[in-house]
Parts: sequence; structure tokens; C-alpha cells
Amino acid sequence: MHWYLKAMKSYFIFKGKSTRAEFWYFTLFYMILLFLPIIIASYFRLDKEIAGTITIIIFLIHLIPATAVGVRRLHDMNMNGWWYLIVFIPYIGPFIFLMMALGNSKEDSEYRCY
Repeated sequence: MHWYLKAMKSYFIFKGKSTRAEFWYFTLFYMILLFLPIIIASYFRLDKEIAGTITIIIFLIHLIPATAVGVRRLHDMNMNGWWYLIVFIPYIGPFIFLMMALGNSKEDSEYRCY
């Protein structure tokens, strides 16, 4: 939860670095939040339209922080943040980005940690 809150506090900060732990824990908690309304609606046989609406709201709230933490993760691997645009390639782009995010951190990168 610490890493999730740290990423949410850095809402519009695209400079600096995010460690591997910060990126993956944020992504894990974000995915849990994203699928939780659908799972709860299915389990209790609630209206799925409400669950879908809540899921869309959660997605929109996390859109900018997820992008920021992804860009900072690329900086941590000494890559330019524009590589994040690879997620817009249909179907395979997000998977390529996740494979890139598995890379090791670089100690001496040109991106300063703020």
C-alpha cells in the first residue's frame, strides 16, 4: 500500500525515477481496484452496469498516475519516457511495455531522482 500511495502522491510528476517495487506494487493494487467492482457485482448478482461505471471511474482516476509511474520506471531503466507510447499499439503494446518494465534499474542514469 505504501508504494501505491507514493505513486498517487506523485500524480503529475513525470521527472525522476520509480523503482521496480514502486511500479509493480502500484500496478498490482491498481489491477485489484479495477477488477474488484466487477467481482463483487458478479458474486452478489448486482447490476453489472453500475460495476462497469465504477470500473471506468477508477480507470480515469488512475490514468495519469499510471502513466507517470510508467514513465518514471522507464527513466529508472535509463530509457526515454516517450517509450511509454508503445502501450498504444493494439493488443501487444501493453505486453511489450510490461516486458520492458521487468528490466533492471540503472544506477548511473541521466535521469535524476527528485
